[in-house]
Amino acid sequence: MTKIILHLICIVLIALPLQAQKECSTVEYNRFLLSKNPALANATATFERKMAWQLSKGRSQLILDLTDQYTIPVVFHIVYKNDYDSFPESILKIQLARLNEDYNNLNSDQYKVPLAFTNRIGKMNLKFVLAKTDPNGNPTNGYEYKKTNKEYNESLPNNITDDFMKYDYLEGLKAWDAQVYLNIWVCKLKDGLNGFATWPANLASNPELDGVVISTTAFSIHPGTNPHTNYGRTLCHEVGHWLDLRHIWADDENEIDKCSEDDLVDDTPKQGTPNYGNPPIAGFPFFGLYAPNHIEKSCNNGTAGDMWMNYMDYTPNLNRIMFTQGQVIRARAVFSAIRSDIINSNKHLPPIHENLSIPAFTSNDFTSIAVGKNRIMWAGTNRQGLYKFDGTNWAISNGALDGYRINHILADKNGGIWIAQQGSLAGGAYAAGGGVHYYPDGSVFTGRRYFSDAVASGLPSRSARSLFIDTAFMSSEPRVWVSTMNQLDPPNDDPKRGGIGLGLSAATPNFLSITAGLDGSVINSGTYTVGGNNEQIFVFAPANFGKSQMLVYNADNGTIITSFDNTNTGAVLAANFFARAVYSDLYKNKWVGLDVGGIALANSNNQWQSINYPGIFPNGSSVNNNAIAGDRNGNVFIGTTAGLVMYNGTGINSANAFRLFTMADGLPSNNVTALAVDTNLRKIVIATDNGITYWDKDCLMKSCEPKVPALASTTKNGNWSDPTVWNTGVVPDCNTIVMIYHTLVIDPAEAVCHSLFAVKGSATTIQKKVTIIDSKNCN
Repeated sequence: MTKIILHLICIVLIALPLQAQKECSTVEYNRFLLSKNPALANATATFERKMAWQLSKGRSQLILDLTDQYTIPVVFHIVYKNDYDSFPESILKIQLARLNEDYNNLNSDQYKVPLAFTNRIGKMNLKFVLAKTDPNGNPTNGYEYKKTNKEYNESLPNNITDDFMKYDYLEGLKAWDAQVYLNIWVCKLKDGLNGFATWPANLASNPELDGVVISTTAFSIHPGTNPHTNYGRTLCHEVGHWLDLRHIWADDENEIDKCSEDDLVDDTPKQGTPNYGNPPIAGFPFFGLYAPNHIEKSCNNGTAGDMWMNYMDYTPNLNRIMFTQGQVIRARAVFSAIRSDIINSNKHLPPIHENLSIPAFTSNDFTSIAVGKNRIMWAGTNRQGLYKFDGTNWAISNGALDGYRINHILADKNGGIWIAQQGSLAGGAYAAGGGVHYYPDGSVFTGRRYFSDAVASGLPSRSARSLFIDTAFMSSEPRVWVSTMNQLDPPNDDPKRGGIGLGLSAATPNFLSITAGLDGSVINSGTYTVGGNNEQIFVFAPANFGKSQMLVYNADNGTIITSFDNTNTGAVLAANFFARAVYSDLYKNKWVGLDVGGIALANSNNQWQSINYPGIFPNGSSVNNNAIAGDRNGNVFIGTTAGLVMYNGTGINSANAFRLFTMADGLPSNNVTALAVDTNLRKIVIATDNGITYWDKDCLMKSCEPKVPALASTTKNGNWSDPTVWNTGVVPDCNTIVMIYHTLVIDPAEAVCHSLFAVKGSATTIQKKVTIIDSKNCN
């Protein structure tokens, strides 16, 4: 959360625009593109014929089609010179929220539409979503940044000849495939220009230019916007052009007959010139804000006058509050005429990596996954190879691990990759192969070290099933715990007991075989699962002294502390329980994933309880091997045979703190076999027996799309804490953008708002302080 505390009389003073400005240069920009490429004229004519055909289908059919919501994947290209223009994700998402509210009639100020026009209000039924899959099929957050030293648009607005922001070699960022993404470039423009867009007809001829450019001072809602554009609606206007909507006055303001042209929409009245909101109306002395029932007439357009409140006019953002039904029909027809691919692209969904789309894959049967050095992802399979993903390409190791079952992969604190692997043969004959593999670099297949049951290595057996890496351990060698099961040694299938290995030692043996707490008399046994934290290590021994046991070891020296089974856990652990995964969370709760019965949880004091909520862990489902992960926020993710279970850290004793996600939510399979957290992208990587995908972990059990902040403006002189001073009748809170137009005294102990603008000409005295919370978080 960003808090800016203003003391005394330190406040943002905003001067008003004194004259009309060329706010949007879409018309000029597209004329410029035509001058560069005369063939665009033919493309435009072809497009217009398609549009005419679409619109001729009949209004009733088109209105029926409006019931389908179209999802538009969006990518923001942030090209900035000054650091304060490199907007964080919260600012980007507020802008998306503004788009989604305005395009779907959810804007709270729609009540200001004059009565004469309320029956013409149209709903676009479009949903704008940050892209989750990039053009290479990789996960993305839907935005990218580039810092530049270039002067911004030196030639604008007199002629549109500088679209550097769209080219890498000109210090900009190139468009993503315009057929399937809405490209939005955010950069600083000059001389009052707020933005420009391409017409849909341009898509076929110049796809690398298709999209919207918007000025940093007209983007989203933040203290850096100017008063005319401080509510995020400039982008609504420019996206309207991207959808083939014209300016409502039809851009003939420089003609002798200013009413000669039309905006190609039937239910918008003809209009002579753009409305800027000047001169101001009595009672609304700043920003040229019109009273709700203000009438501005031109072109003999009747008693209702101009539709100045339309998004395609030039009035201040706070006056732009509606599209018409005719504009909706025209905009929606564009998706049939030329932009059909974008609404069918699914780029708003995370990628799924599977063998139909990844040539390197010979299987989708993934058993383990981890993120190593440089965010390189490693994935293991059931005897179908070890794979590595560098963010662009998948590769198979074609080496020592091919043909073996890879049970577990973990990364150490340096990004090195550790792999627990059992032999190539099914059943109990695990001696052909198996052991622990270590790739110290964590980004390449080379440099592999191999540890087995040989004297120099020191593992109890080669049937390695599970790993735990103590990331708090400070040493030149990582501290690694390994659980191994029994193996059969050739040529006579001589049995060898598994157990626990603790390493890594630079000298031989590299692993110490821990025998304390284990029943050495049982040969056909070992340990199956290991996990814990820097204090205690939990190890599952499925056949130990005649019962299933959870053994607890001191993480520092490997000595046995205690053991748990059905006799001392209040029957939370059944007599024949089988632990498939162990994970210690932020609060040192130990999550034991069971093959039957959900989760057995031991808190930091090793008090046990069962977590087996109906609907979260369905009957017959099992937690998968080593398939529990978590993050630094206390969230826990559990891979089961019935789907992905998430715990949001709010209370283990509440079923509402858990949720089950399945194929109905977009999983490649309900059998979630492995999990890893990509801290850089803030995503959880999900491996299944039918492919790998990425989800926004922070958004699984809550919406990550903020609401548009409310707006409060002063209506008279007075005191901040007086509700009658504000047009809303309510004292502003941290979700409110504040506009001060009058003489105001701020004397509460702490006045709070989202952002604050004091207009030049107002007089403000701050006797205490104002806290500005410019963030999606408002507590």
